[in-house]
Amino acid sequence: MKPDRRFSARRPKPYPALSVDHPAALEGRSIHQAMVRTAVPGERVLKSGEHSRKLGSHFSKRPWIDMPIFSMTLEERRTCPRSCAVWNECYGNAMHRAVRWRVGDPLYVKLLLELEQLSISFPRGFAVRLHTLGDFPDRQYLEFWLRALKRHEELHIFGFTAHLRDSDIGSMIEAESFKWNRFRIRFSGAKGDRSTLVADAPSRGRNSDGITCPADMDHPDISCGSCALCMTTTAPIVFGRH
Repeated sequence: MKPDRRFSARRPKPYPALSVDHPAALEGRSIHQAMVRTAVPGERVLKSGEHSRKLGSHFSKRPWIDMPIFSMTLEERRTCPRSCAVWNECYGNAMHRAVRWRVGDPLYVKLLLELEQLSISFPRGFAVRLHTLGDFPDRQYLEFWLRALKRHEELHIFGFTAHLRDSDIGSMIEAESFKWNRFRIRFSGAKGDRSTLVADAPSRGRNSDGITCPADMDHPDISCGSCALCMTTTAPIVFGRH
């Protein structure tokens, strides 16, 4: 079945770039501080992909076919490395309604509970998109997810990171992602396999930089769940400039 989405996909508006001296850019935080929250018992932190314009409810193609998709959002810039190529141009600048979760003990406790529940509910597997906004803020956070993979065989993780491959955190991500098994994280702004680029690329197909994302701006009716290109190839994926 085609993945469900509550919101119709449409060409996103340009992301407002911050000036180099903007307080949020200098301090490394979101401009939407009212949407930064601490995890609480009554609210889920792992949200179904059907609530996303782009993700979709589940994968309809292999290798993770029929697995439901969930996502989580952290605070952009505060959890991101300065190596991010779009530090000032983050698309989070335009996401004034997105809830960003603070990284800390309340979040870890909530994630432990929700991952346990999802593992029981979906014994054939489920996928978590890390991160709609944000990145791996430190080793403790990354190690949490690596331990979760060992504890829950049902858990599959995909997403992107701006950490450099040879950085402390980047090398840990590279070691696990190199297996291209249940932890498929691509390096943003990088060259080579398992990477992504933002470029003035053709609207579809292969090009000199890699393969243009079919679910990007010019393909509003395709979701990550119905595409699964990031899951099926290690070739670079290219996103068009907004």
